[in-house]
Amino acid sequence: ELPGAIGYHNVTTVDPTAPFTLDIVLAVHSSPVAELLDAMASALDPQVQATVWIYQKGQLTAQERKRLNAFQRLQVKWKRLENVGRCDHSYLTHIARRYDTLPALTLFLKDTTFAHVHVGYASKLLTFLRRLPAPVDFWGARPLGRAKPDWEIKKYGSDLCRNDFIKKKRHGRTCYKSDSNYIRAGMLLGAWRSQMGLPNGSTYKFVPGGIFAVSREAIRRTP
Repeated sequence: ELPGAIGYHNVTTVDPTAPFTLDIVLAVHSSPVAELLDAMASALDPQVQATVWIYQKGQLTAQERKRLNAFQRLQVKWKRLENVGRCDHSYLTHIARRYDTLPALTLFLKDTTFAHVHVGYASKLLTFLRRLPAPVDFWGARPLGRAKPDWEIKKYGSDLCRNDFIKKKRHGRTCYKSDSNYIRAGMLLGAWRSQMGLPNGSTYKFVPGGIFAVSREAIRRTP
């Protein structure tokens, strides 16, 4: 795998006689995604039976909607969501709705995936897709992070805000609003897990950036 990506964790196996099914869950606000879909369709092997699920919270331009409605290289399904949460909300909504009918693999990504050129998301994502079908338990576009129970988000700022090249390319439209008003002061990771009825350990692994793929088995064995 390319440097900076997790690579494969091969726990599941692929039955060569069975169709390899893939859900592509795309969390969309208002960034164009037609080029992203076109690139992914070109990277995928015809053996992969892929469905794109677009969860839209903002507004796309009329031109972009027209391009997506005419897109035929992949099956595309649209779902409108209230503009709450971030990509994680869209991801969990998809899992909850599709839990009993999950495909072999689910890929989660955001409408801003190709904008993160400074971390090479595009090349990592397309390289991964070209290797499918493959026995993947999980994959991430960035290395695993680790957090202890006392970890806390005090404020959130997109990494796009900190990159001068991206700022110039996107004409200053790079930053999300801070989540400070929505984050409960003093809510540590361990306390949140306890509130959710989840056991606590010494450290937790996570994939930053919101671009990752997970097998059906991995999703179902997670509380």
